[in-house]
Amino acid sequence: MSVKMTSPIELTDGVKLYGHEDEYITSVIQRTKQYYEIIDLQKFSPYIPENAVIFDIGSNIGNHTVFFHKHCNPRRIYAFEPASDNASLLKKNIIENGLANTVVYQTAVGSTPGRADLVKNIRNMGECKLVDNPNGAIEVVSINSLKLEEPDFVKIDVEGAELEVLRGMTDILASSSPVLWIEINDNFNEVDDLLGQFQYELIDKHHFNYIYVKHGSRSNQLETLQLFKRSIIPNYNQLVLDKWNLNRWLAEEKDKNVKLLQQSSNLELDLKNSELALTNAQFELGNLGSRSEREISTLQQEVESLNNRMHDSQVESKRLVSEHETEISSLLEKTANLTNSLEETRRKLINTCNEYEIQKKELHEHILQHIEAERKALLEMLALQQHYQLLEARYMRVRNTLPGKVAVKLLKFVKRLRRKRDFT
Repeated sequence: MSVKMTSPIELTDGVKLYGHEDEYITSVIQRTKQYYEIIDLQKFSPYIPENAVIFDIGSNIGNHTVFFHKHCNPRRIYAFEPASDNASLLKKNIIENGLANTVVYQTAVGSTPGRADLVKNIRNMGECKLVDNPNGAIEVVSINSLKLEEPDFVKIDVEGAELEVLRGMTDILASSSPVLWIEINDNFNEVDDLLGQFQYELIDKHHFNYIYVKHGSRSNQLETLQLFKRSIIPNYNQLVLDKWNLNRWLAEEKDKNVKLLQQSSNLELDLKNSELALTNAQFELGNLGSRSEREISTLQQEVESLNNRMHDSQVESKRLVSEHETEISSLLEKTANLTNSLEETRRKLINTCNEYEIQKKELHEHILQHIEAERKALLEMLALQQHYQLLEARYMRVRNTLPGKVAVKLLKFVKRLRRKRDFT
């Protein structure tokens, strides 16, 4: 099934990109008016040499390819994309933005030439994956077999097939020293071991994107490790500080929730007292048998009106209390989920330290999203508290209304009758 193309999206730097309708990567570009993964692009672009030859393996719709052309002044770009829907948009975006120095290969890249099938995810066309099939519809090439000019920079984003791509470009890894930008998901150790055989060292990362450079000598290796420490450790320290601040904020929010629950209990007690007062008024009405039928009827109507108002007030109060309990339950559930997430993050941070801090900023953004969600929940709780205060004010007004005053007059009238009876 083919994917529909959007109208051109103009970015903040004047570039126009076409994308897929109802698709994740394109939706991010439309919403931000920026390149997809703009933080990664800005962070890693300084590693691209001037006048470089760039291999963009897994080019998708050309997001990174166009950025490289616009901001990195490359001599030539070789873009590889096997998915026909993506490749069509890649070529269109190249033409639209005047990338005359770009060559497109509508093929997959692997360890050896061959064939394969492609499994598409139309909701995220960046997650298309190859399936081995000797008679498949997709052509697979190796970089070694193409005999292209040696690259200065290679970006690899192939949804788990990065190890096969590297095995198919060992000639270049051995004979030259391009900077490598690799998205690595579940096979970091295998990729790192393979690149280590060619004297490559990890020097920087962001989320699942890693930068490797060839060190060449022992002194260069030490310099590479120092560069890695300078880029990773400060970010890790900031992440730990952010986690500590978040834990403190969660503790404060928990105290606020306890206070809100106490206020809810007090409101329920006030409602019970109101019901008791209404019962007493009805009892006093039953003792007024000596009044005329007209007066009794009038009083009954007034009491019934008061009863209806109190009932409406009670229903409204129960509704507000129910909404409050639902919000509290939701907030506690979110807090529990966030706590579990933080525990998982702690474990990942320990693993990250052993693997040169593999996921230093992903947790940071995840926590910020949860903070925003908790902040919105707090605002909703404050609005609910204002509803409770309005309900309490309405209850106080009911006590000073005509039915309340009538109950007082009835009590005085009964006392006069009793005194008159005792006198006679």
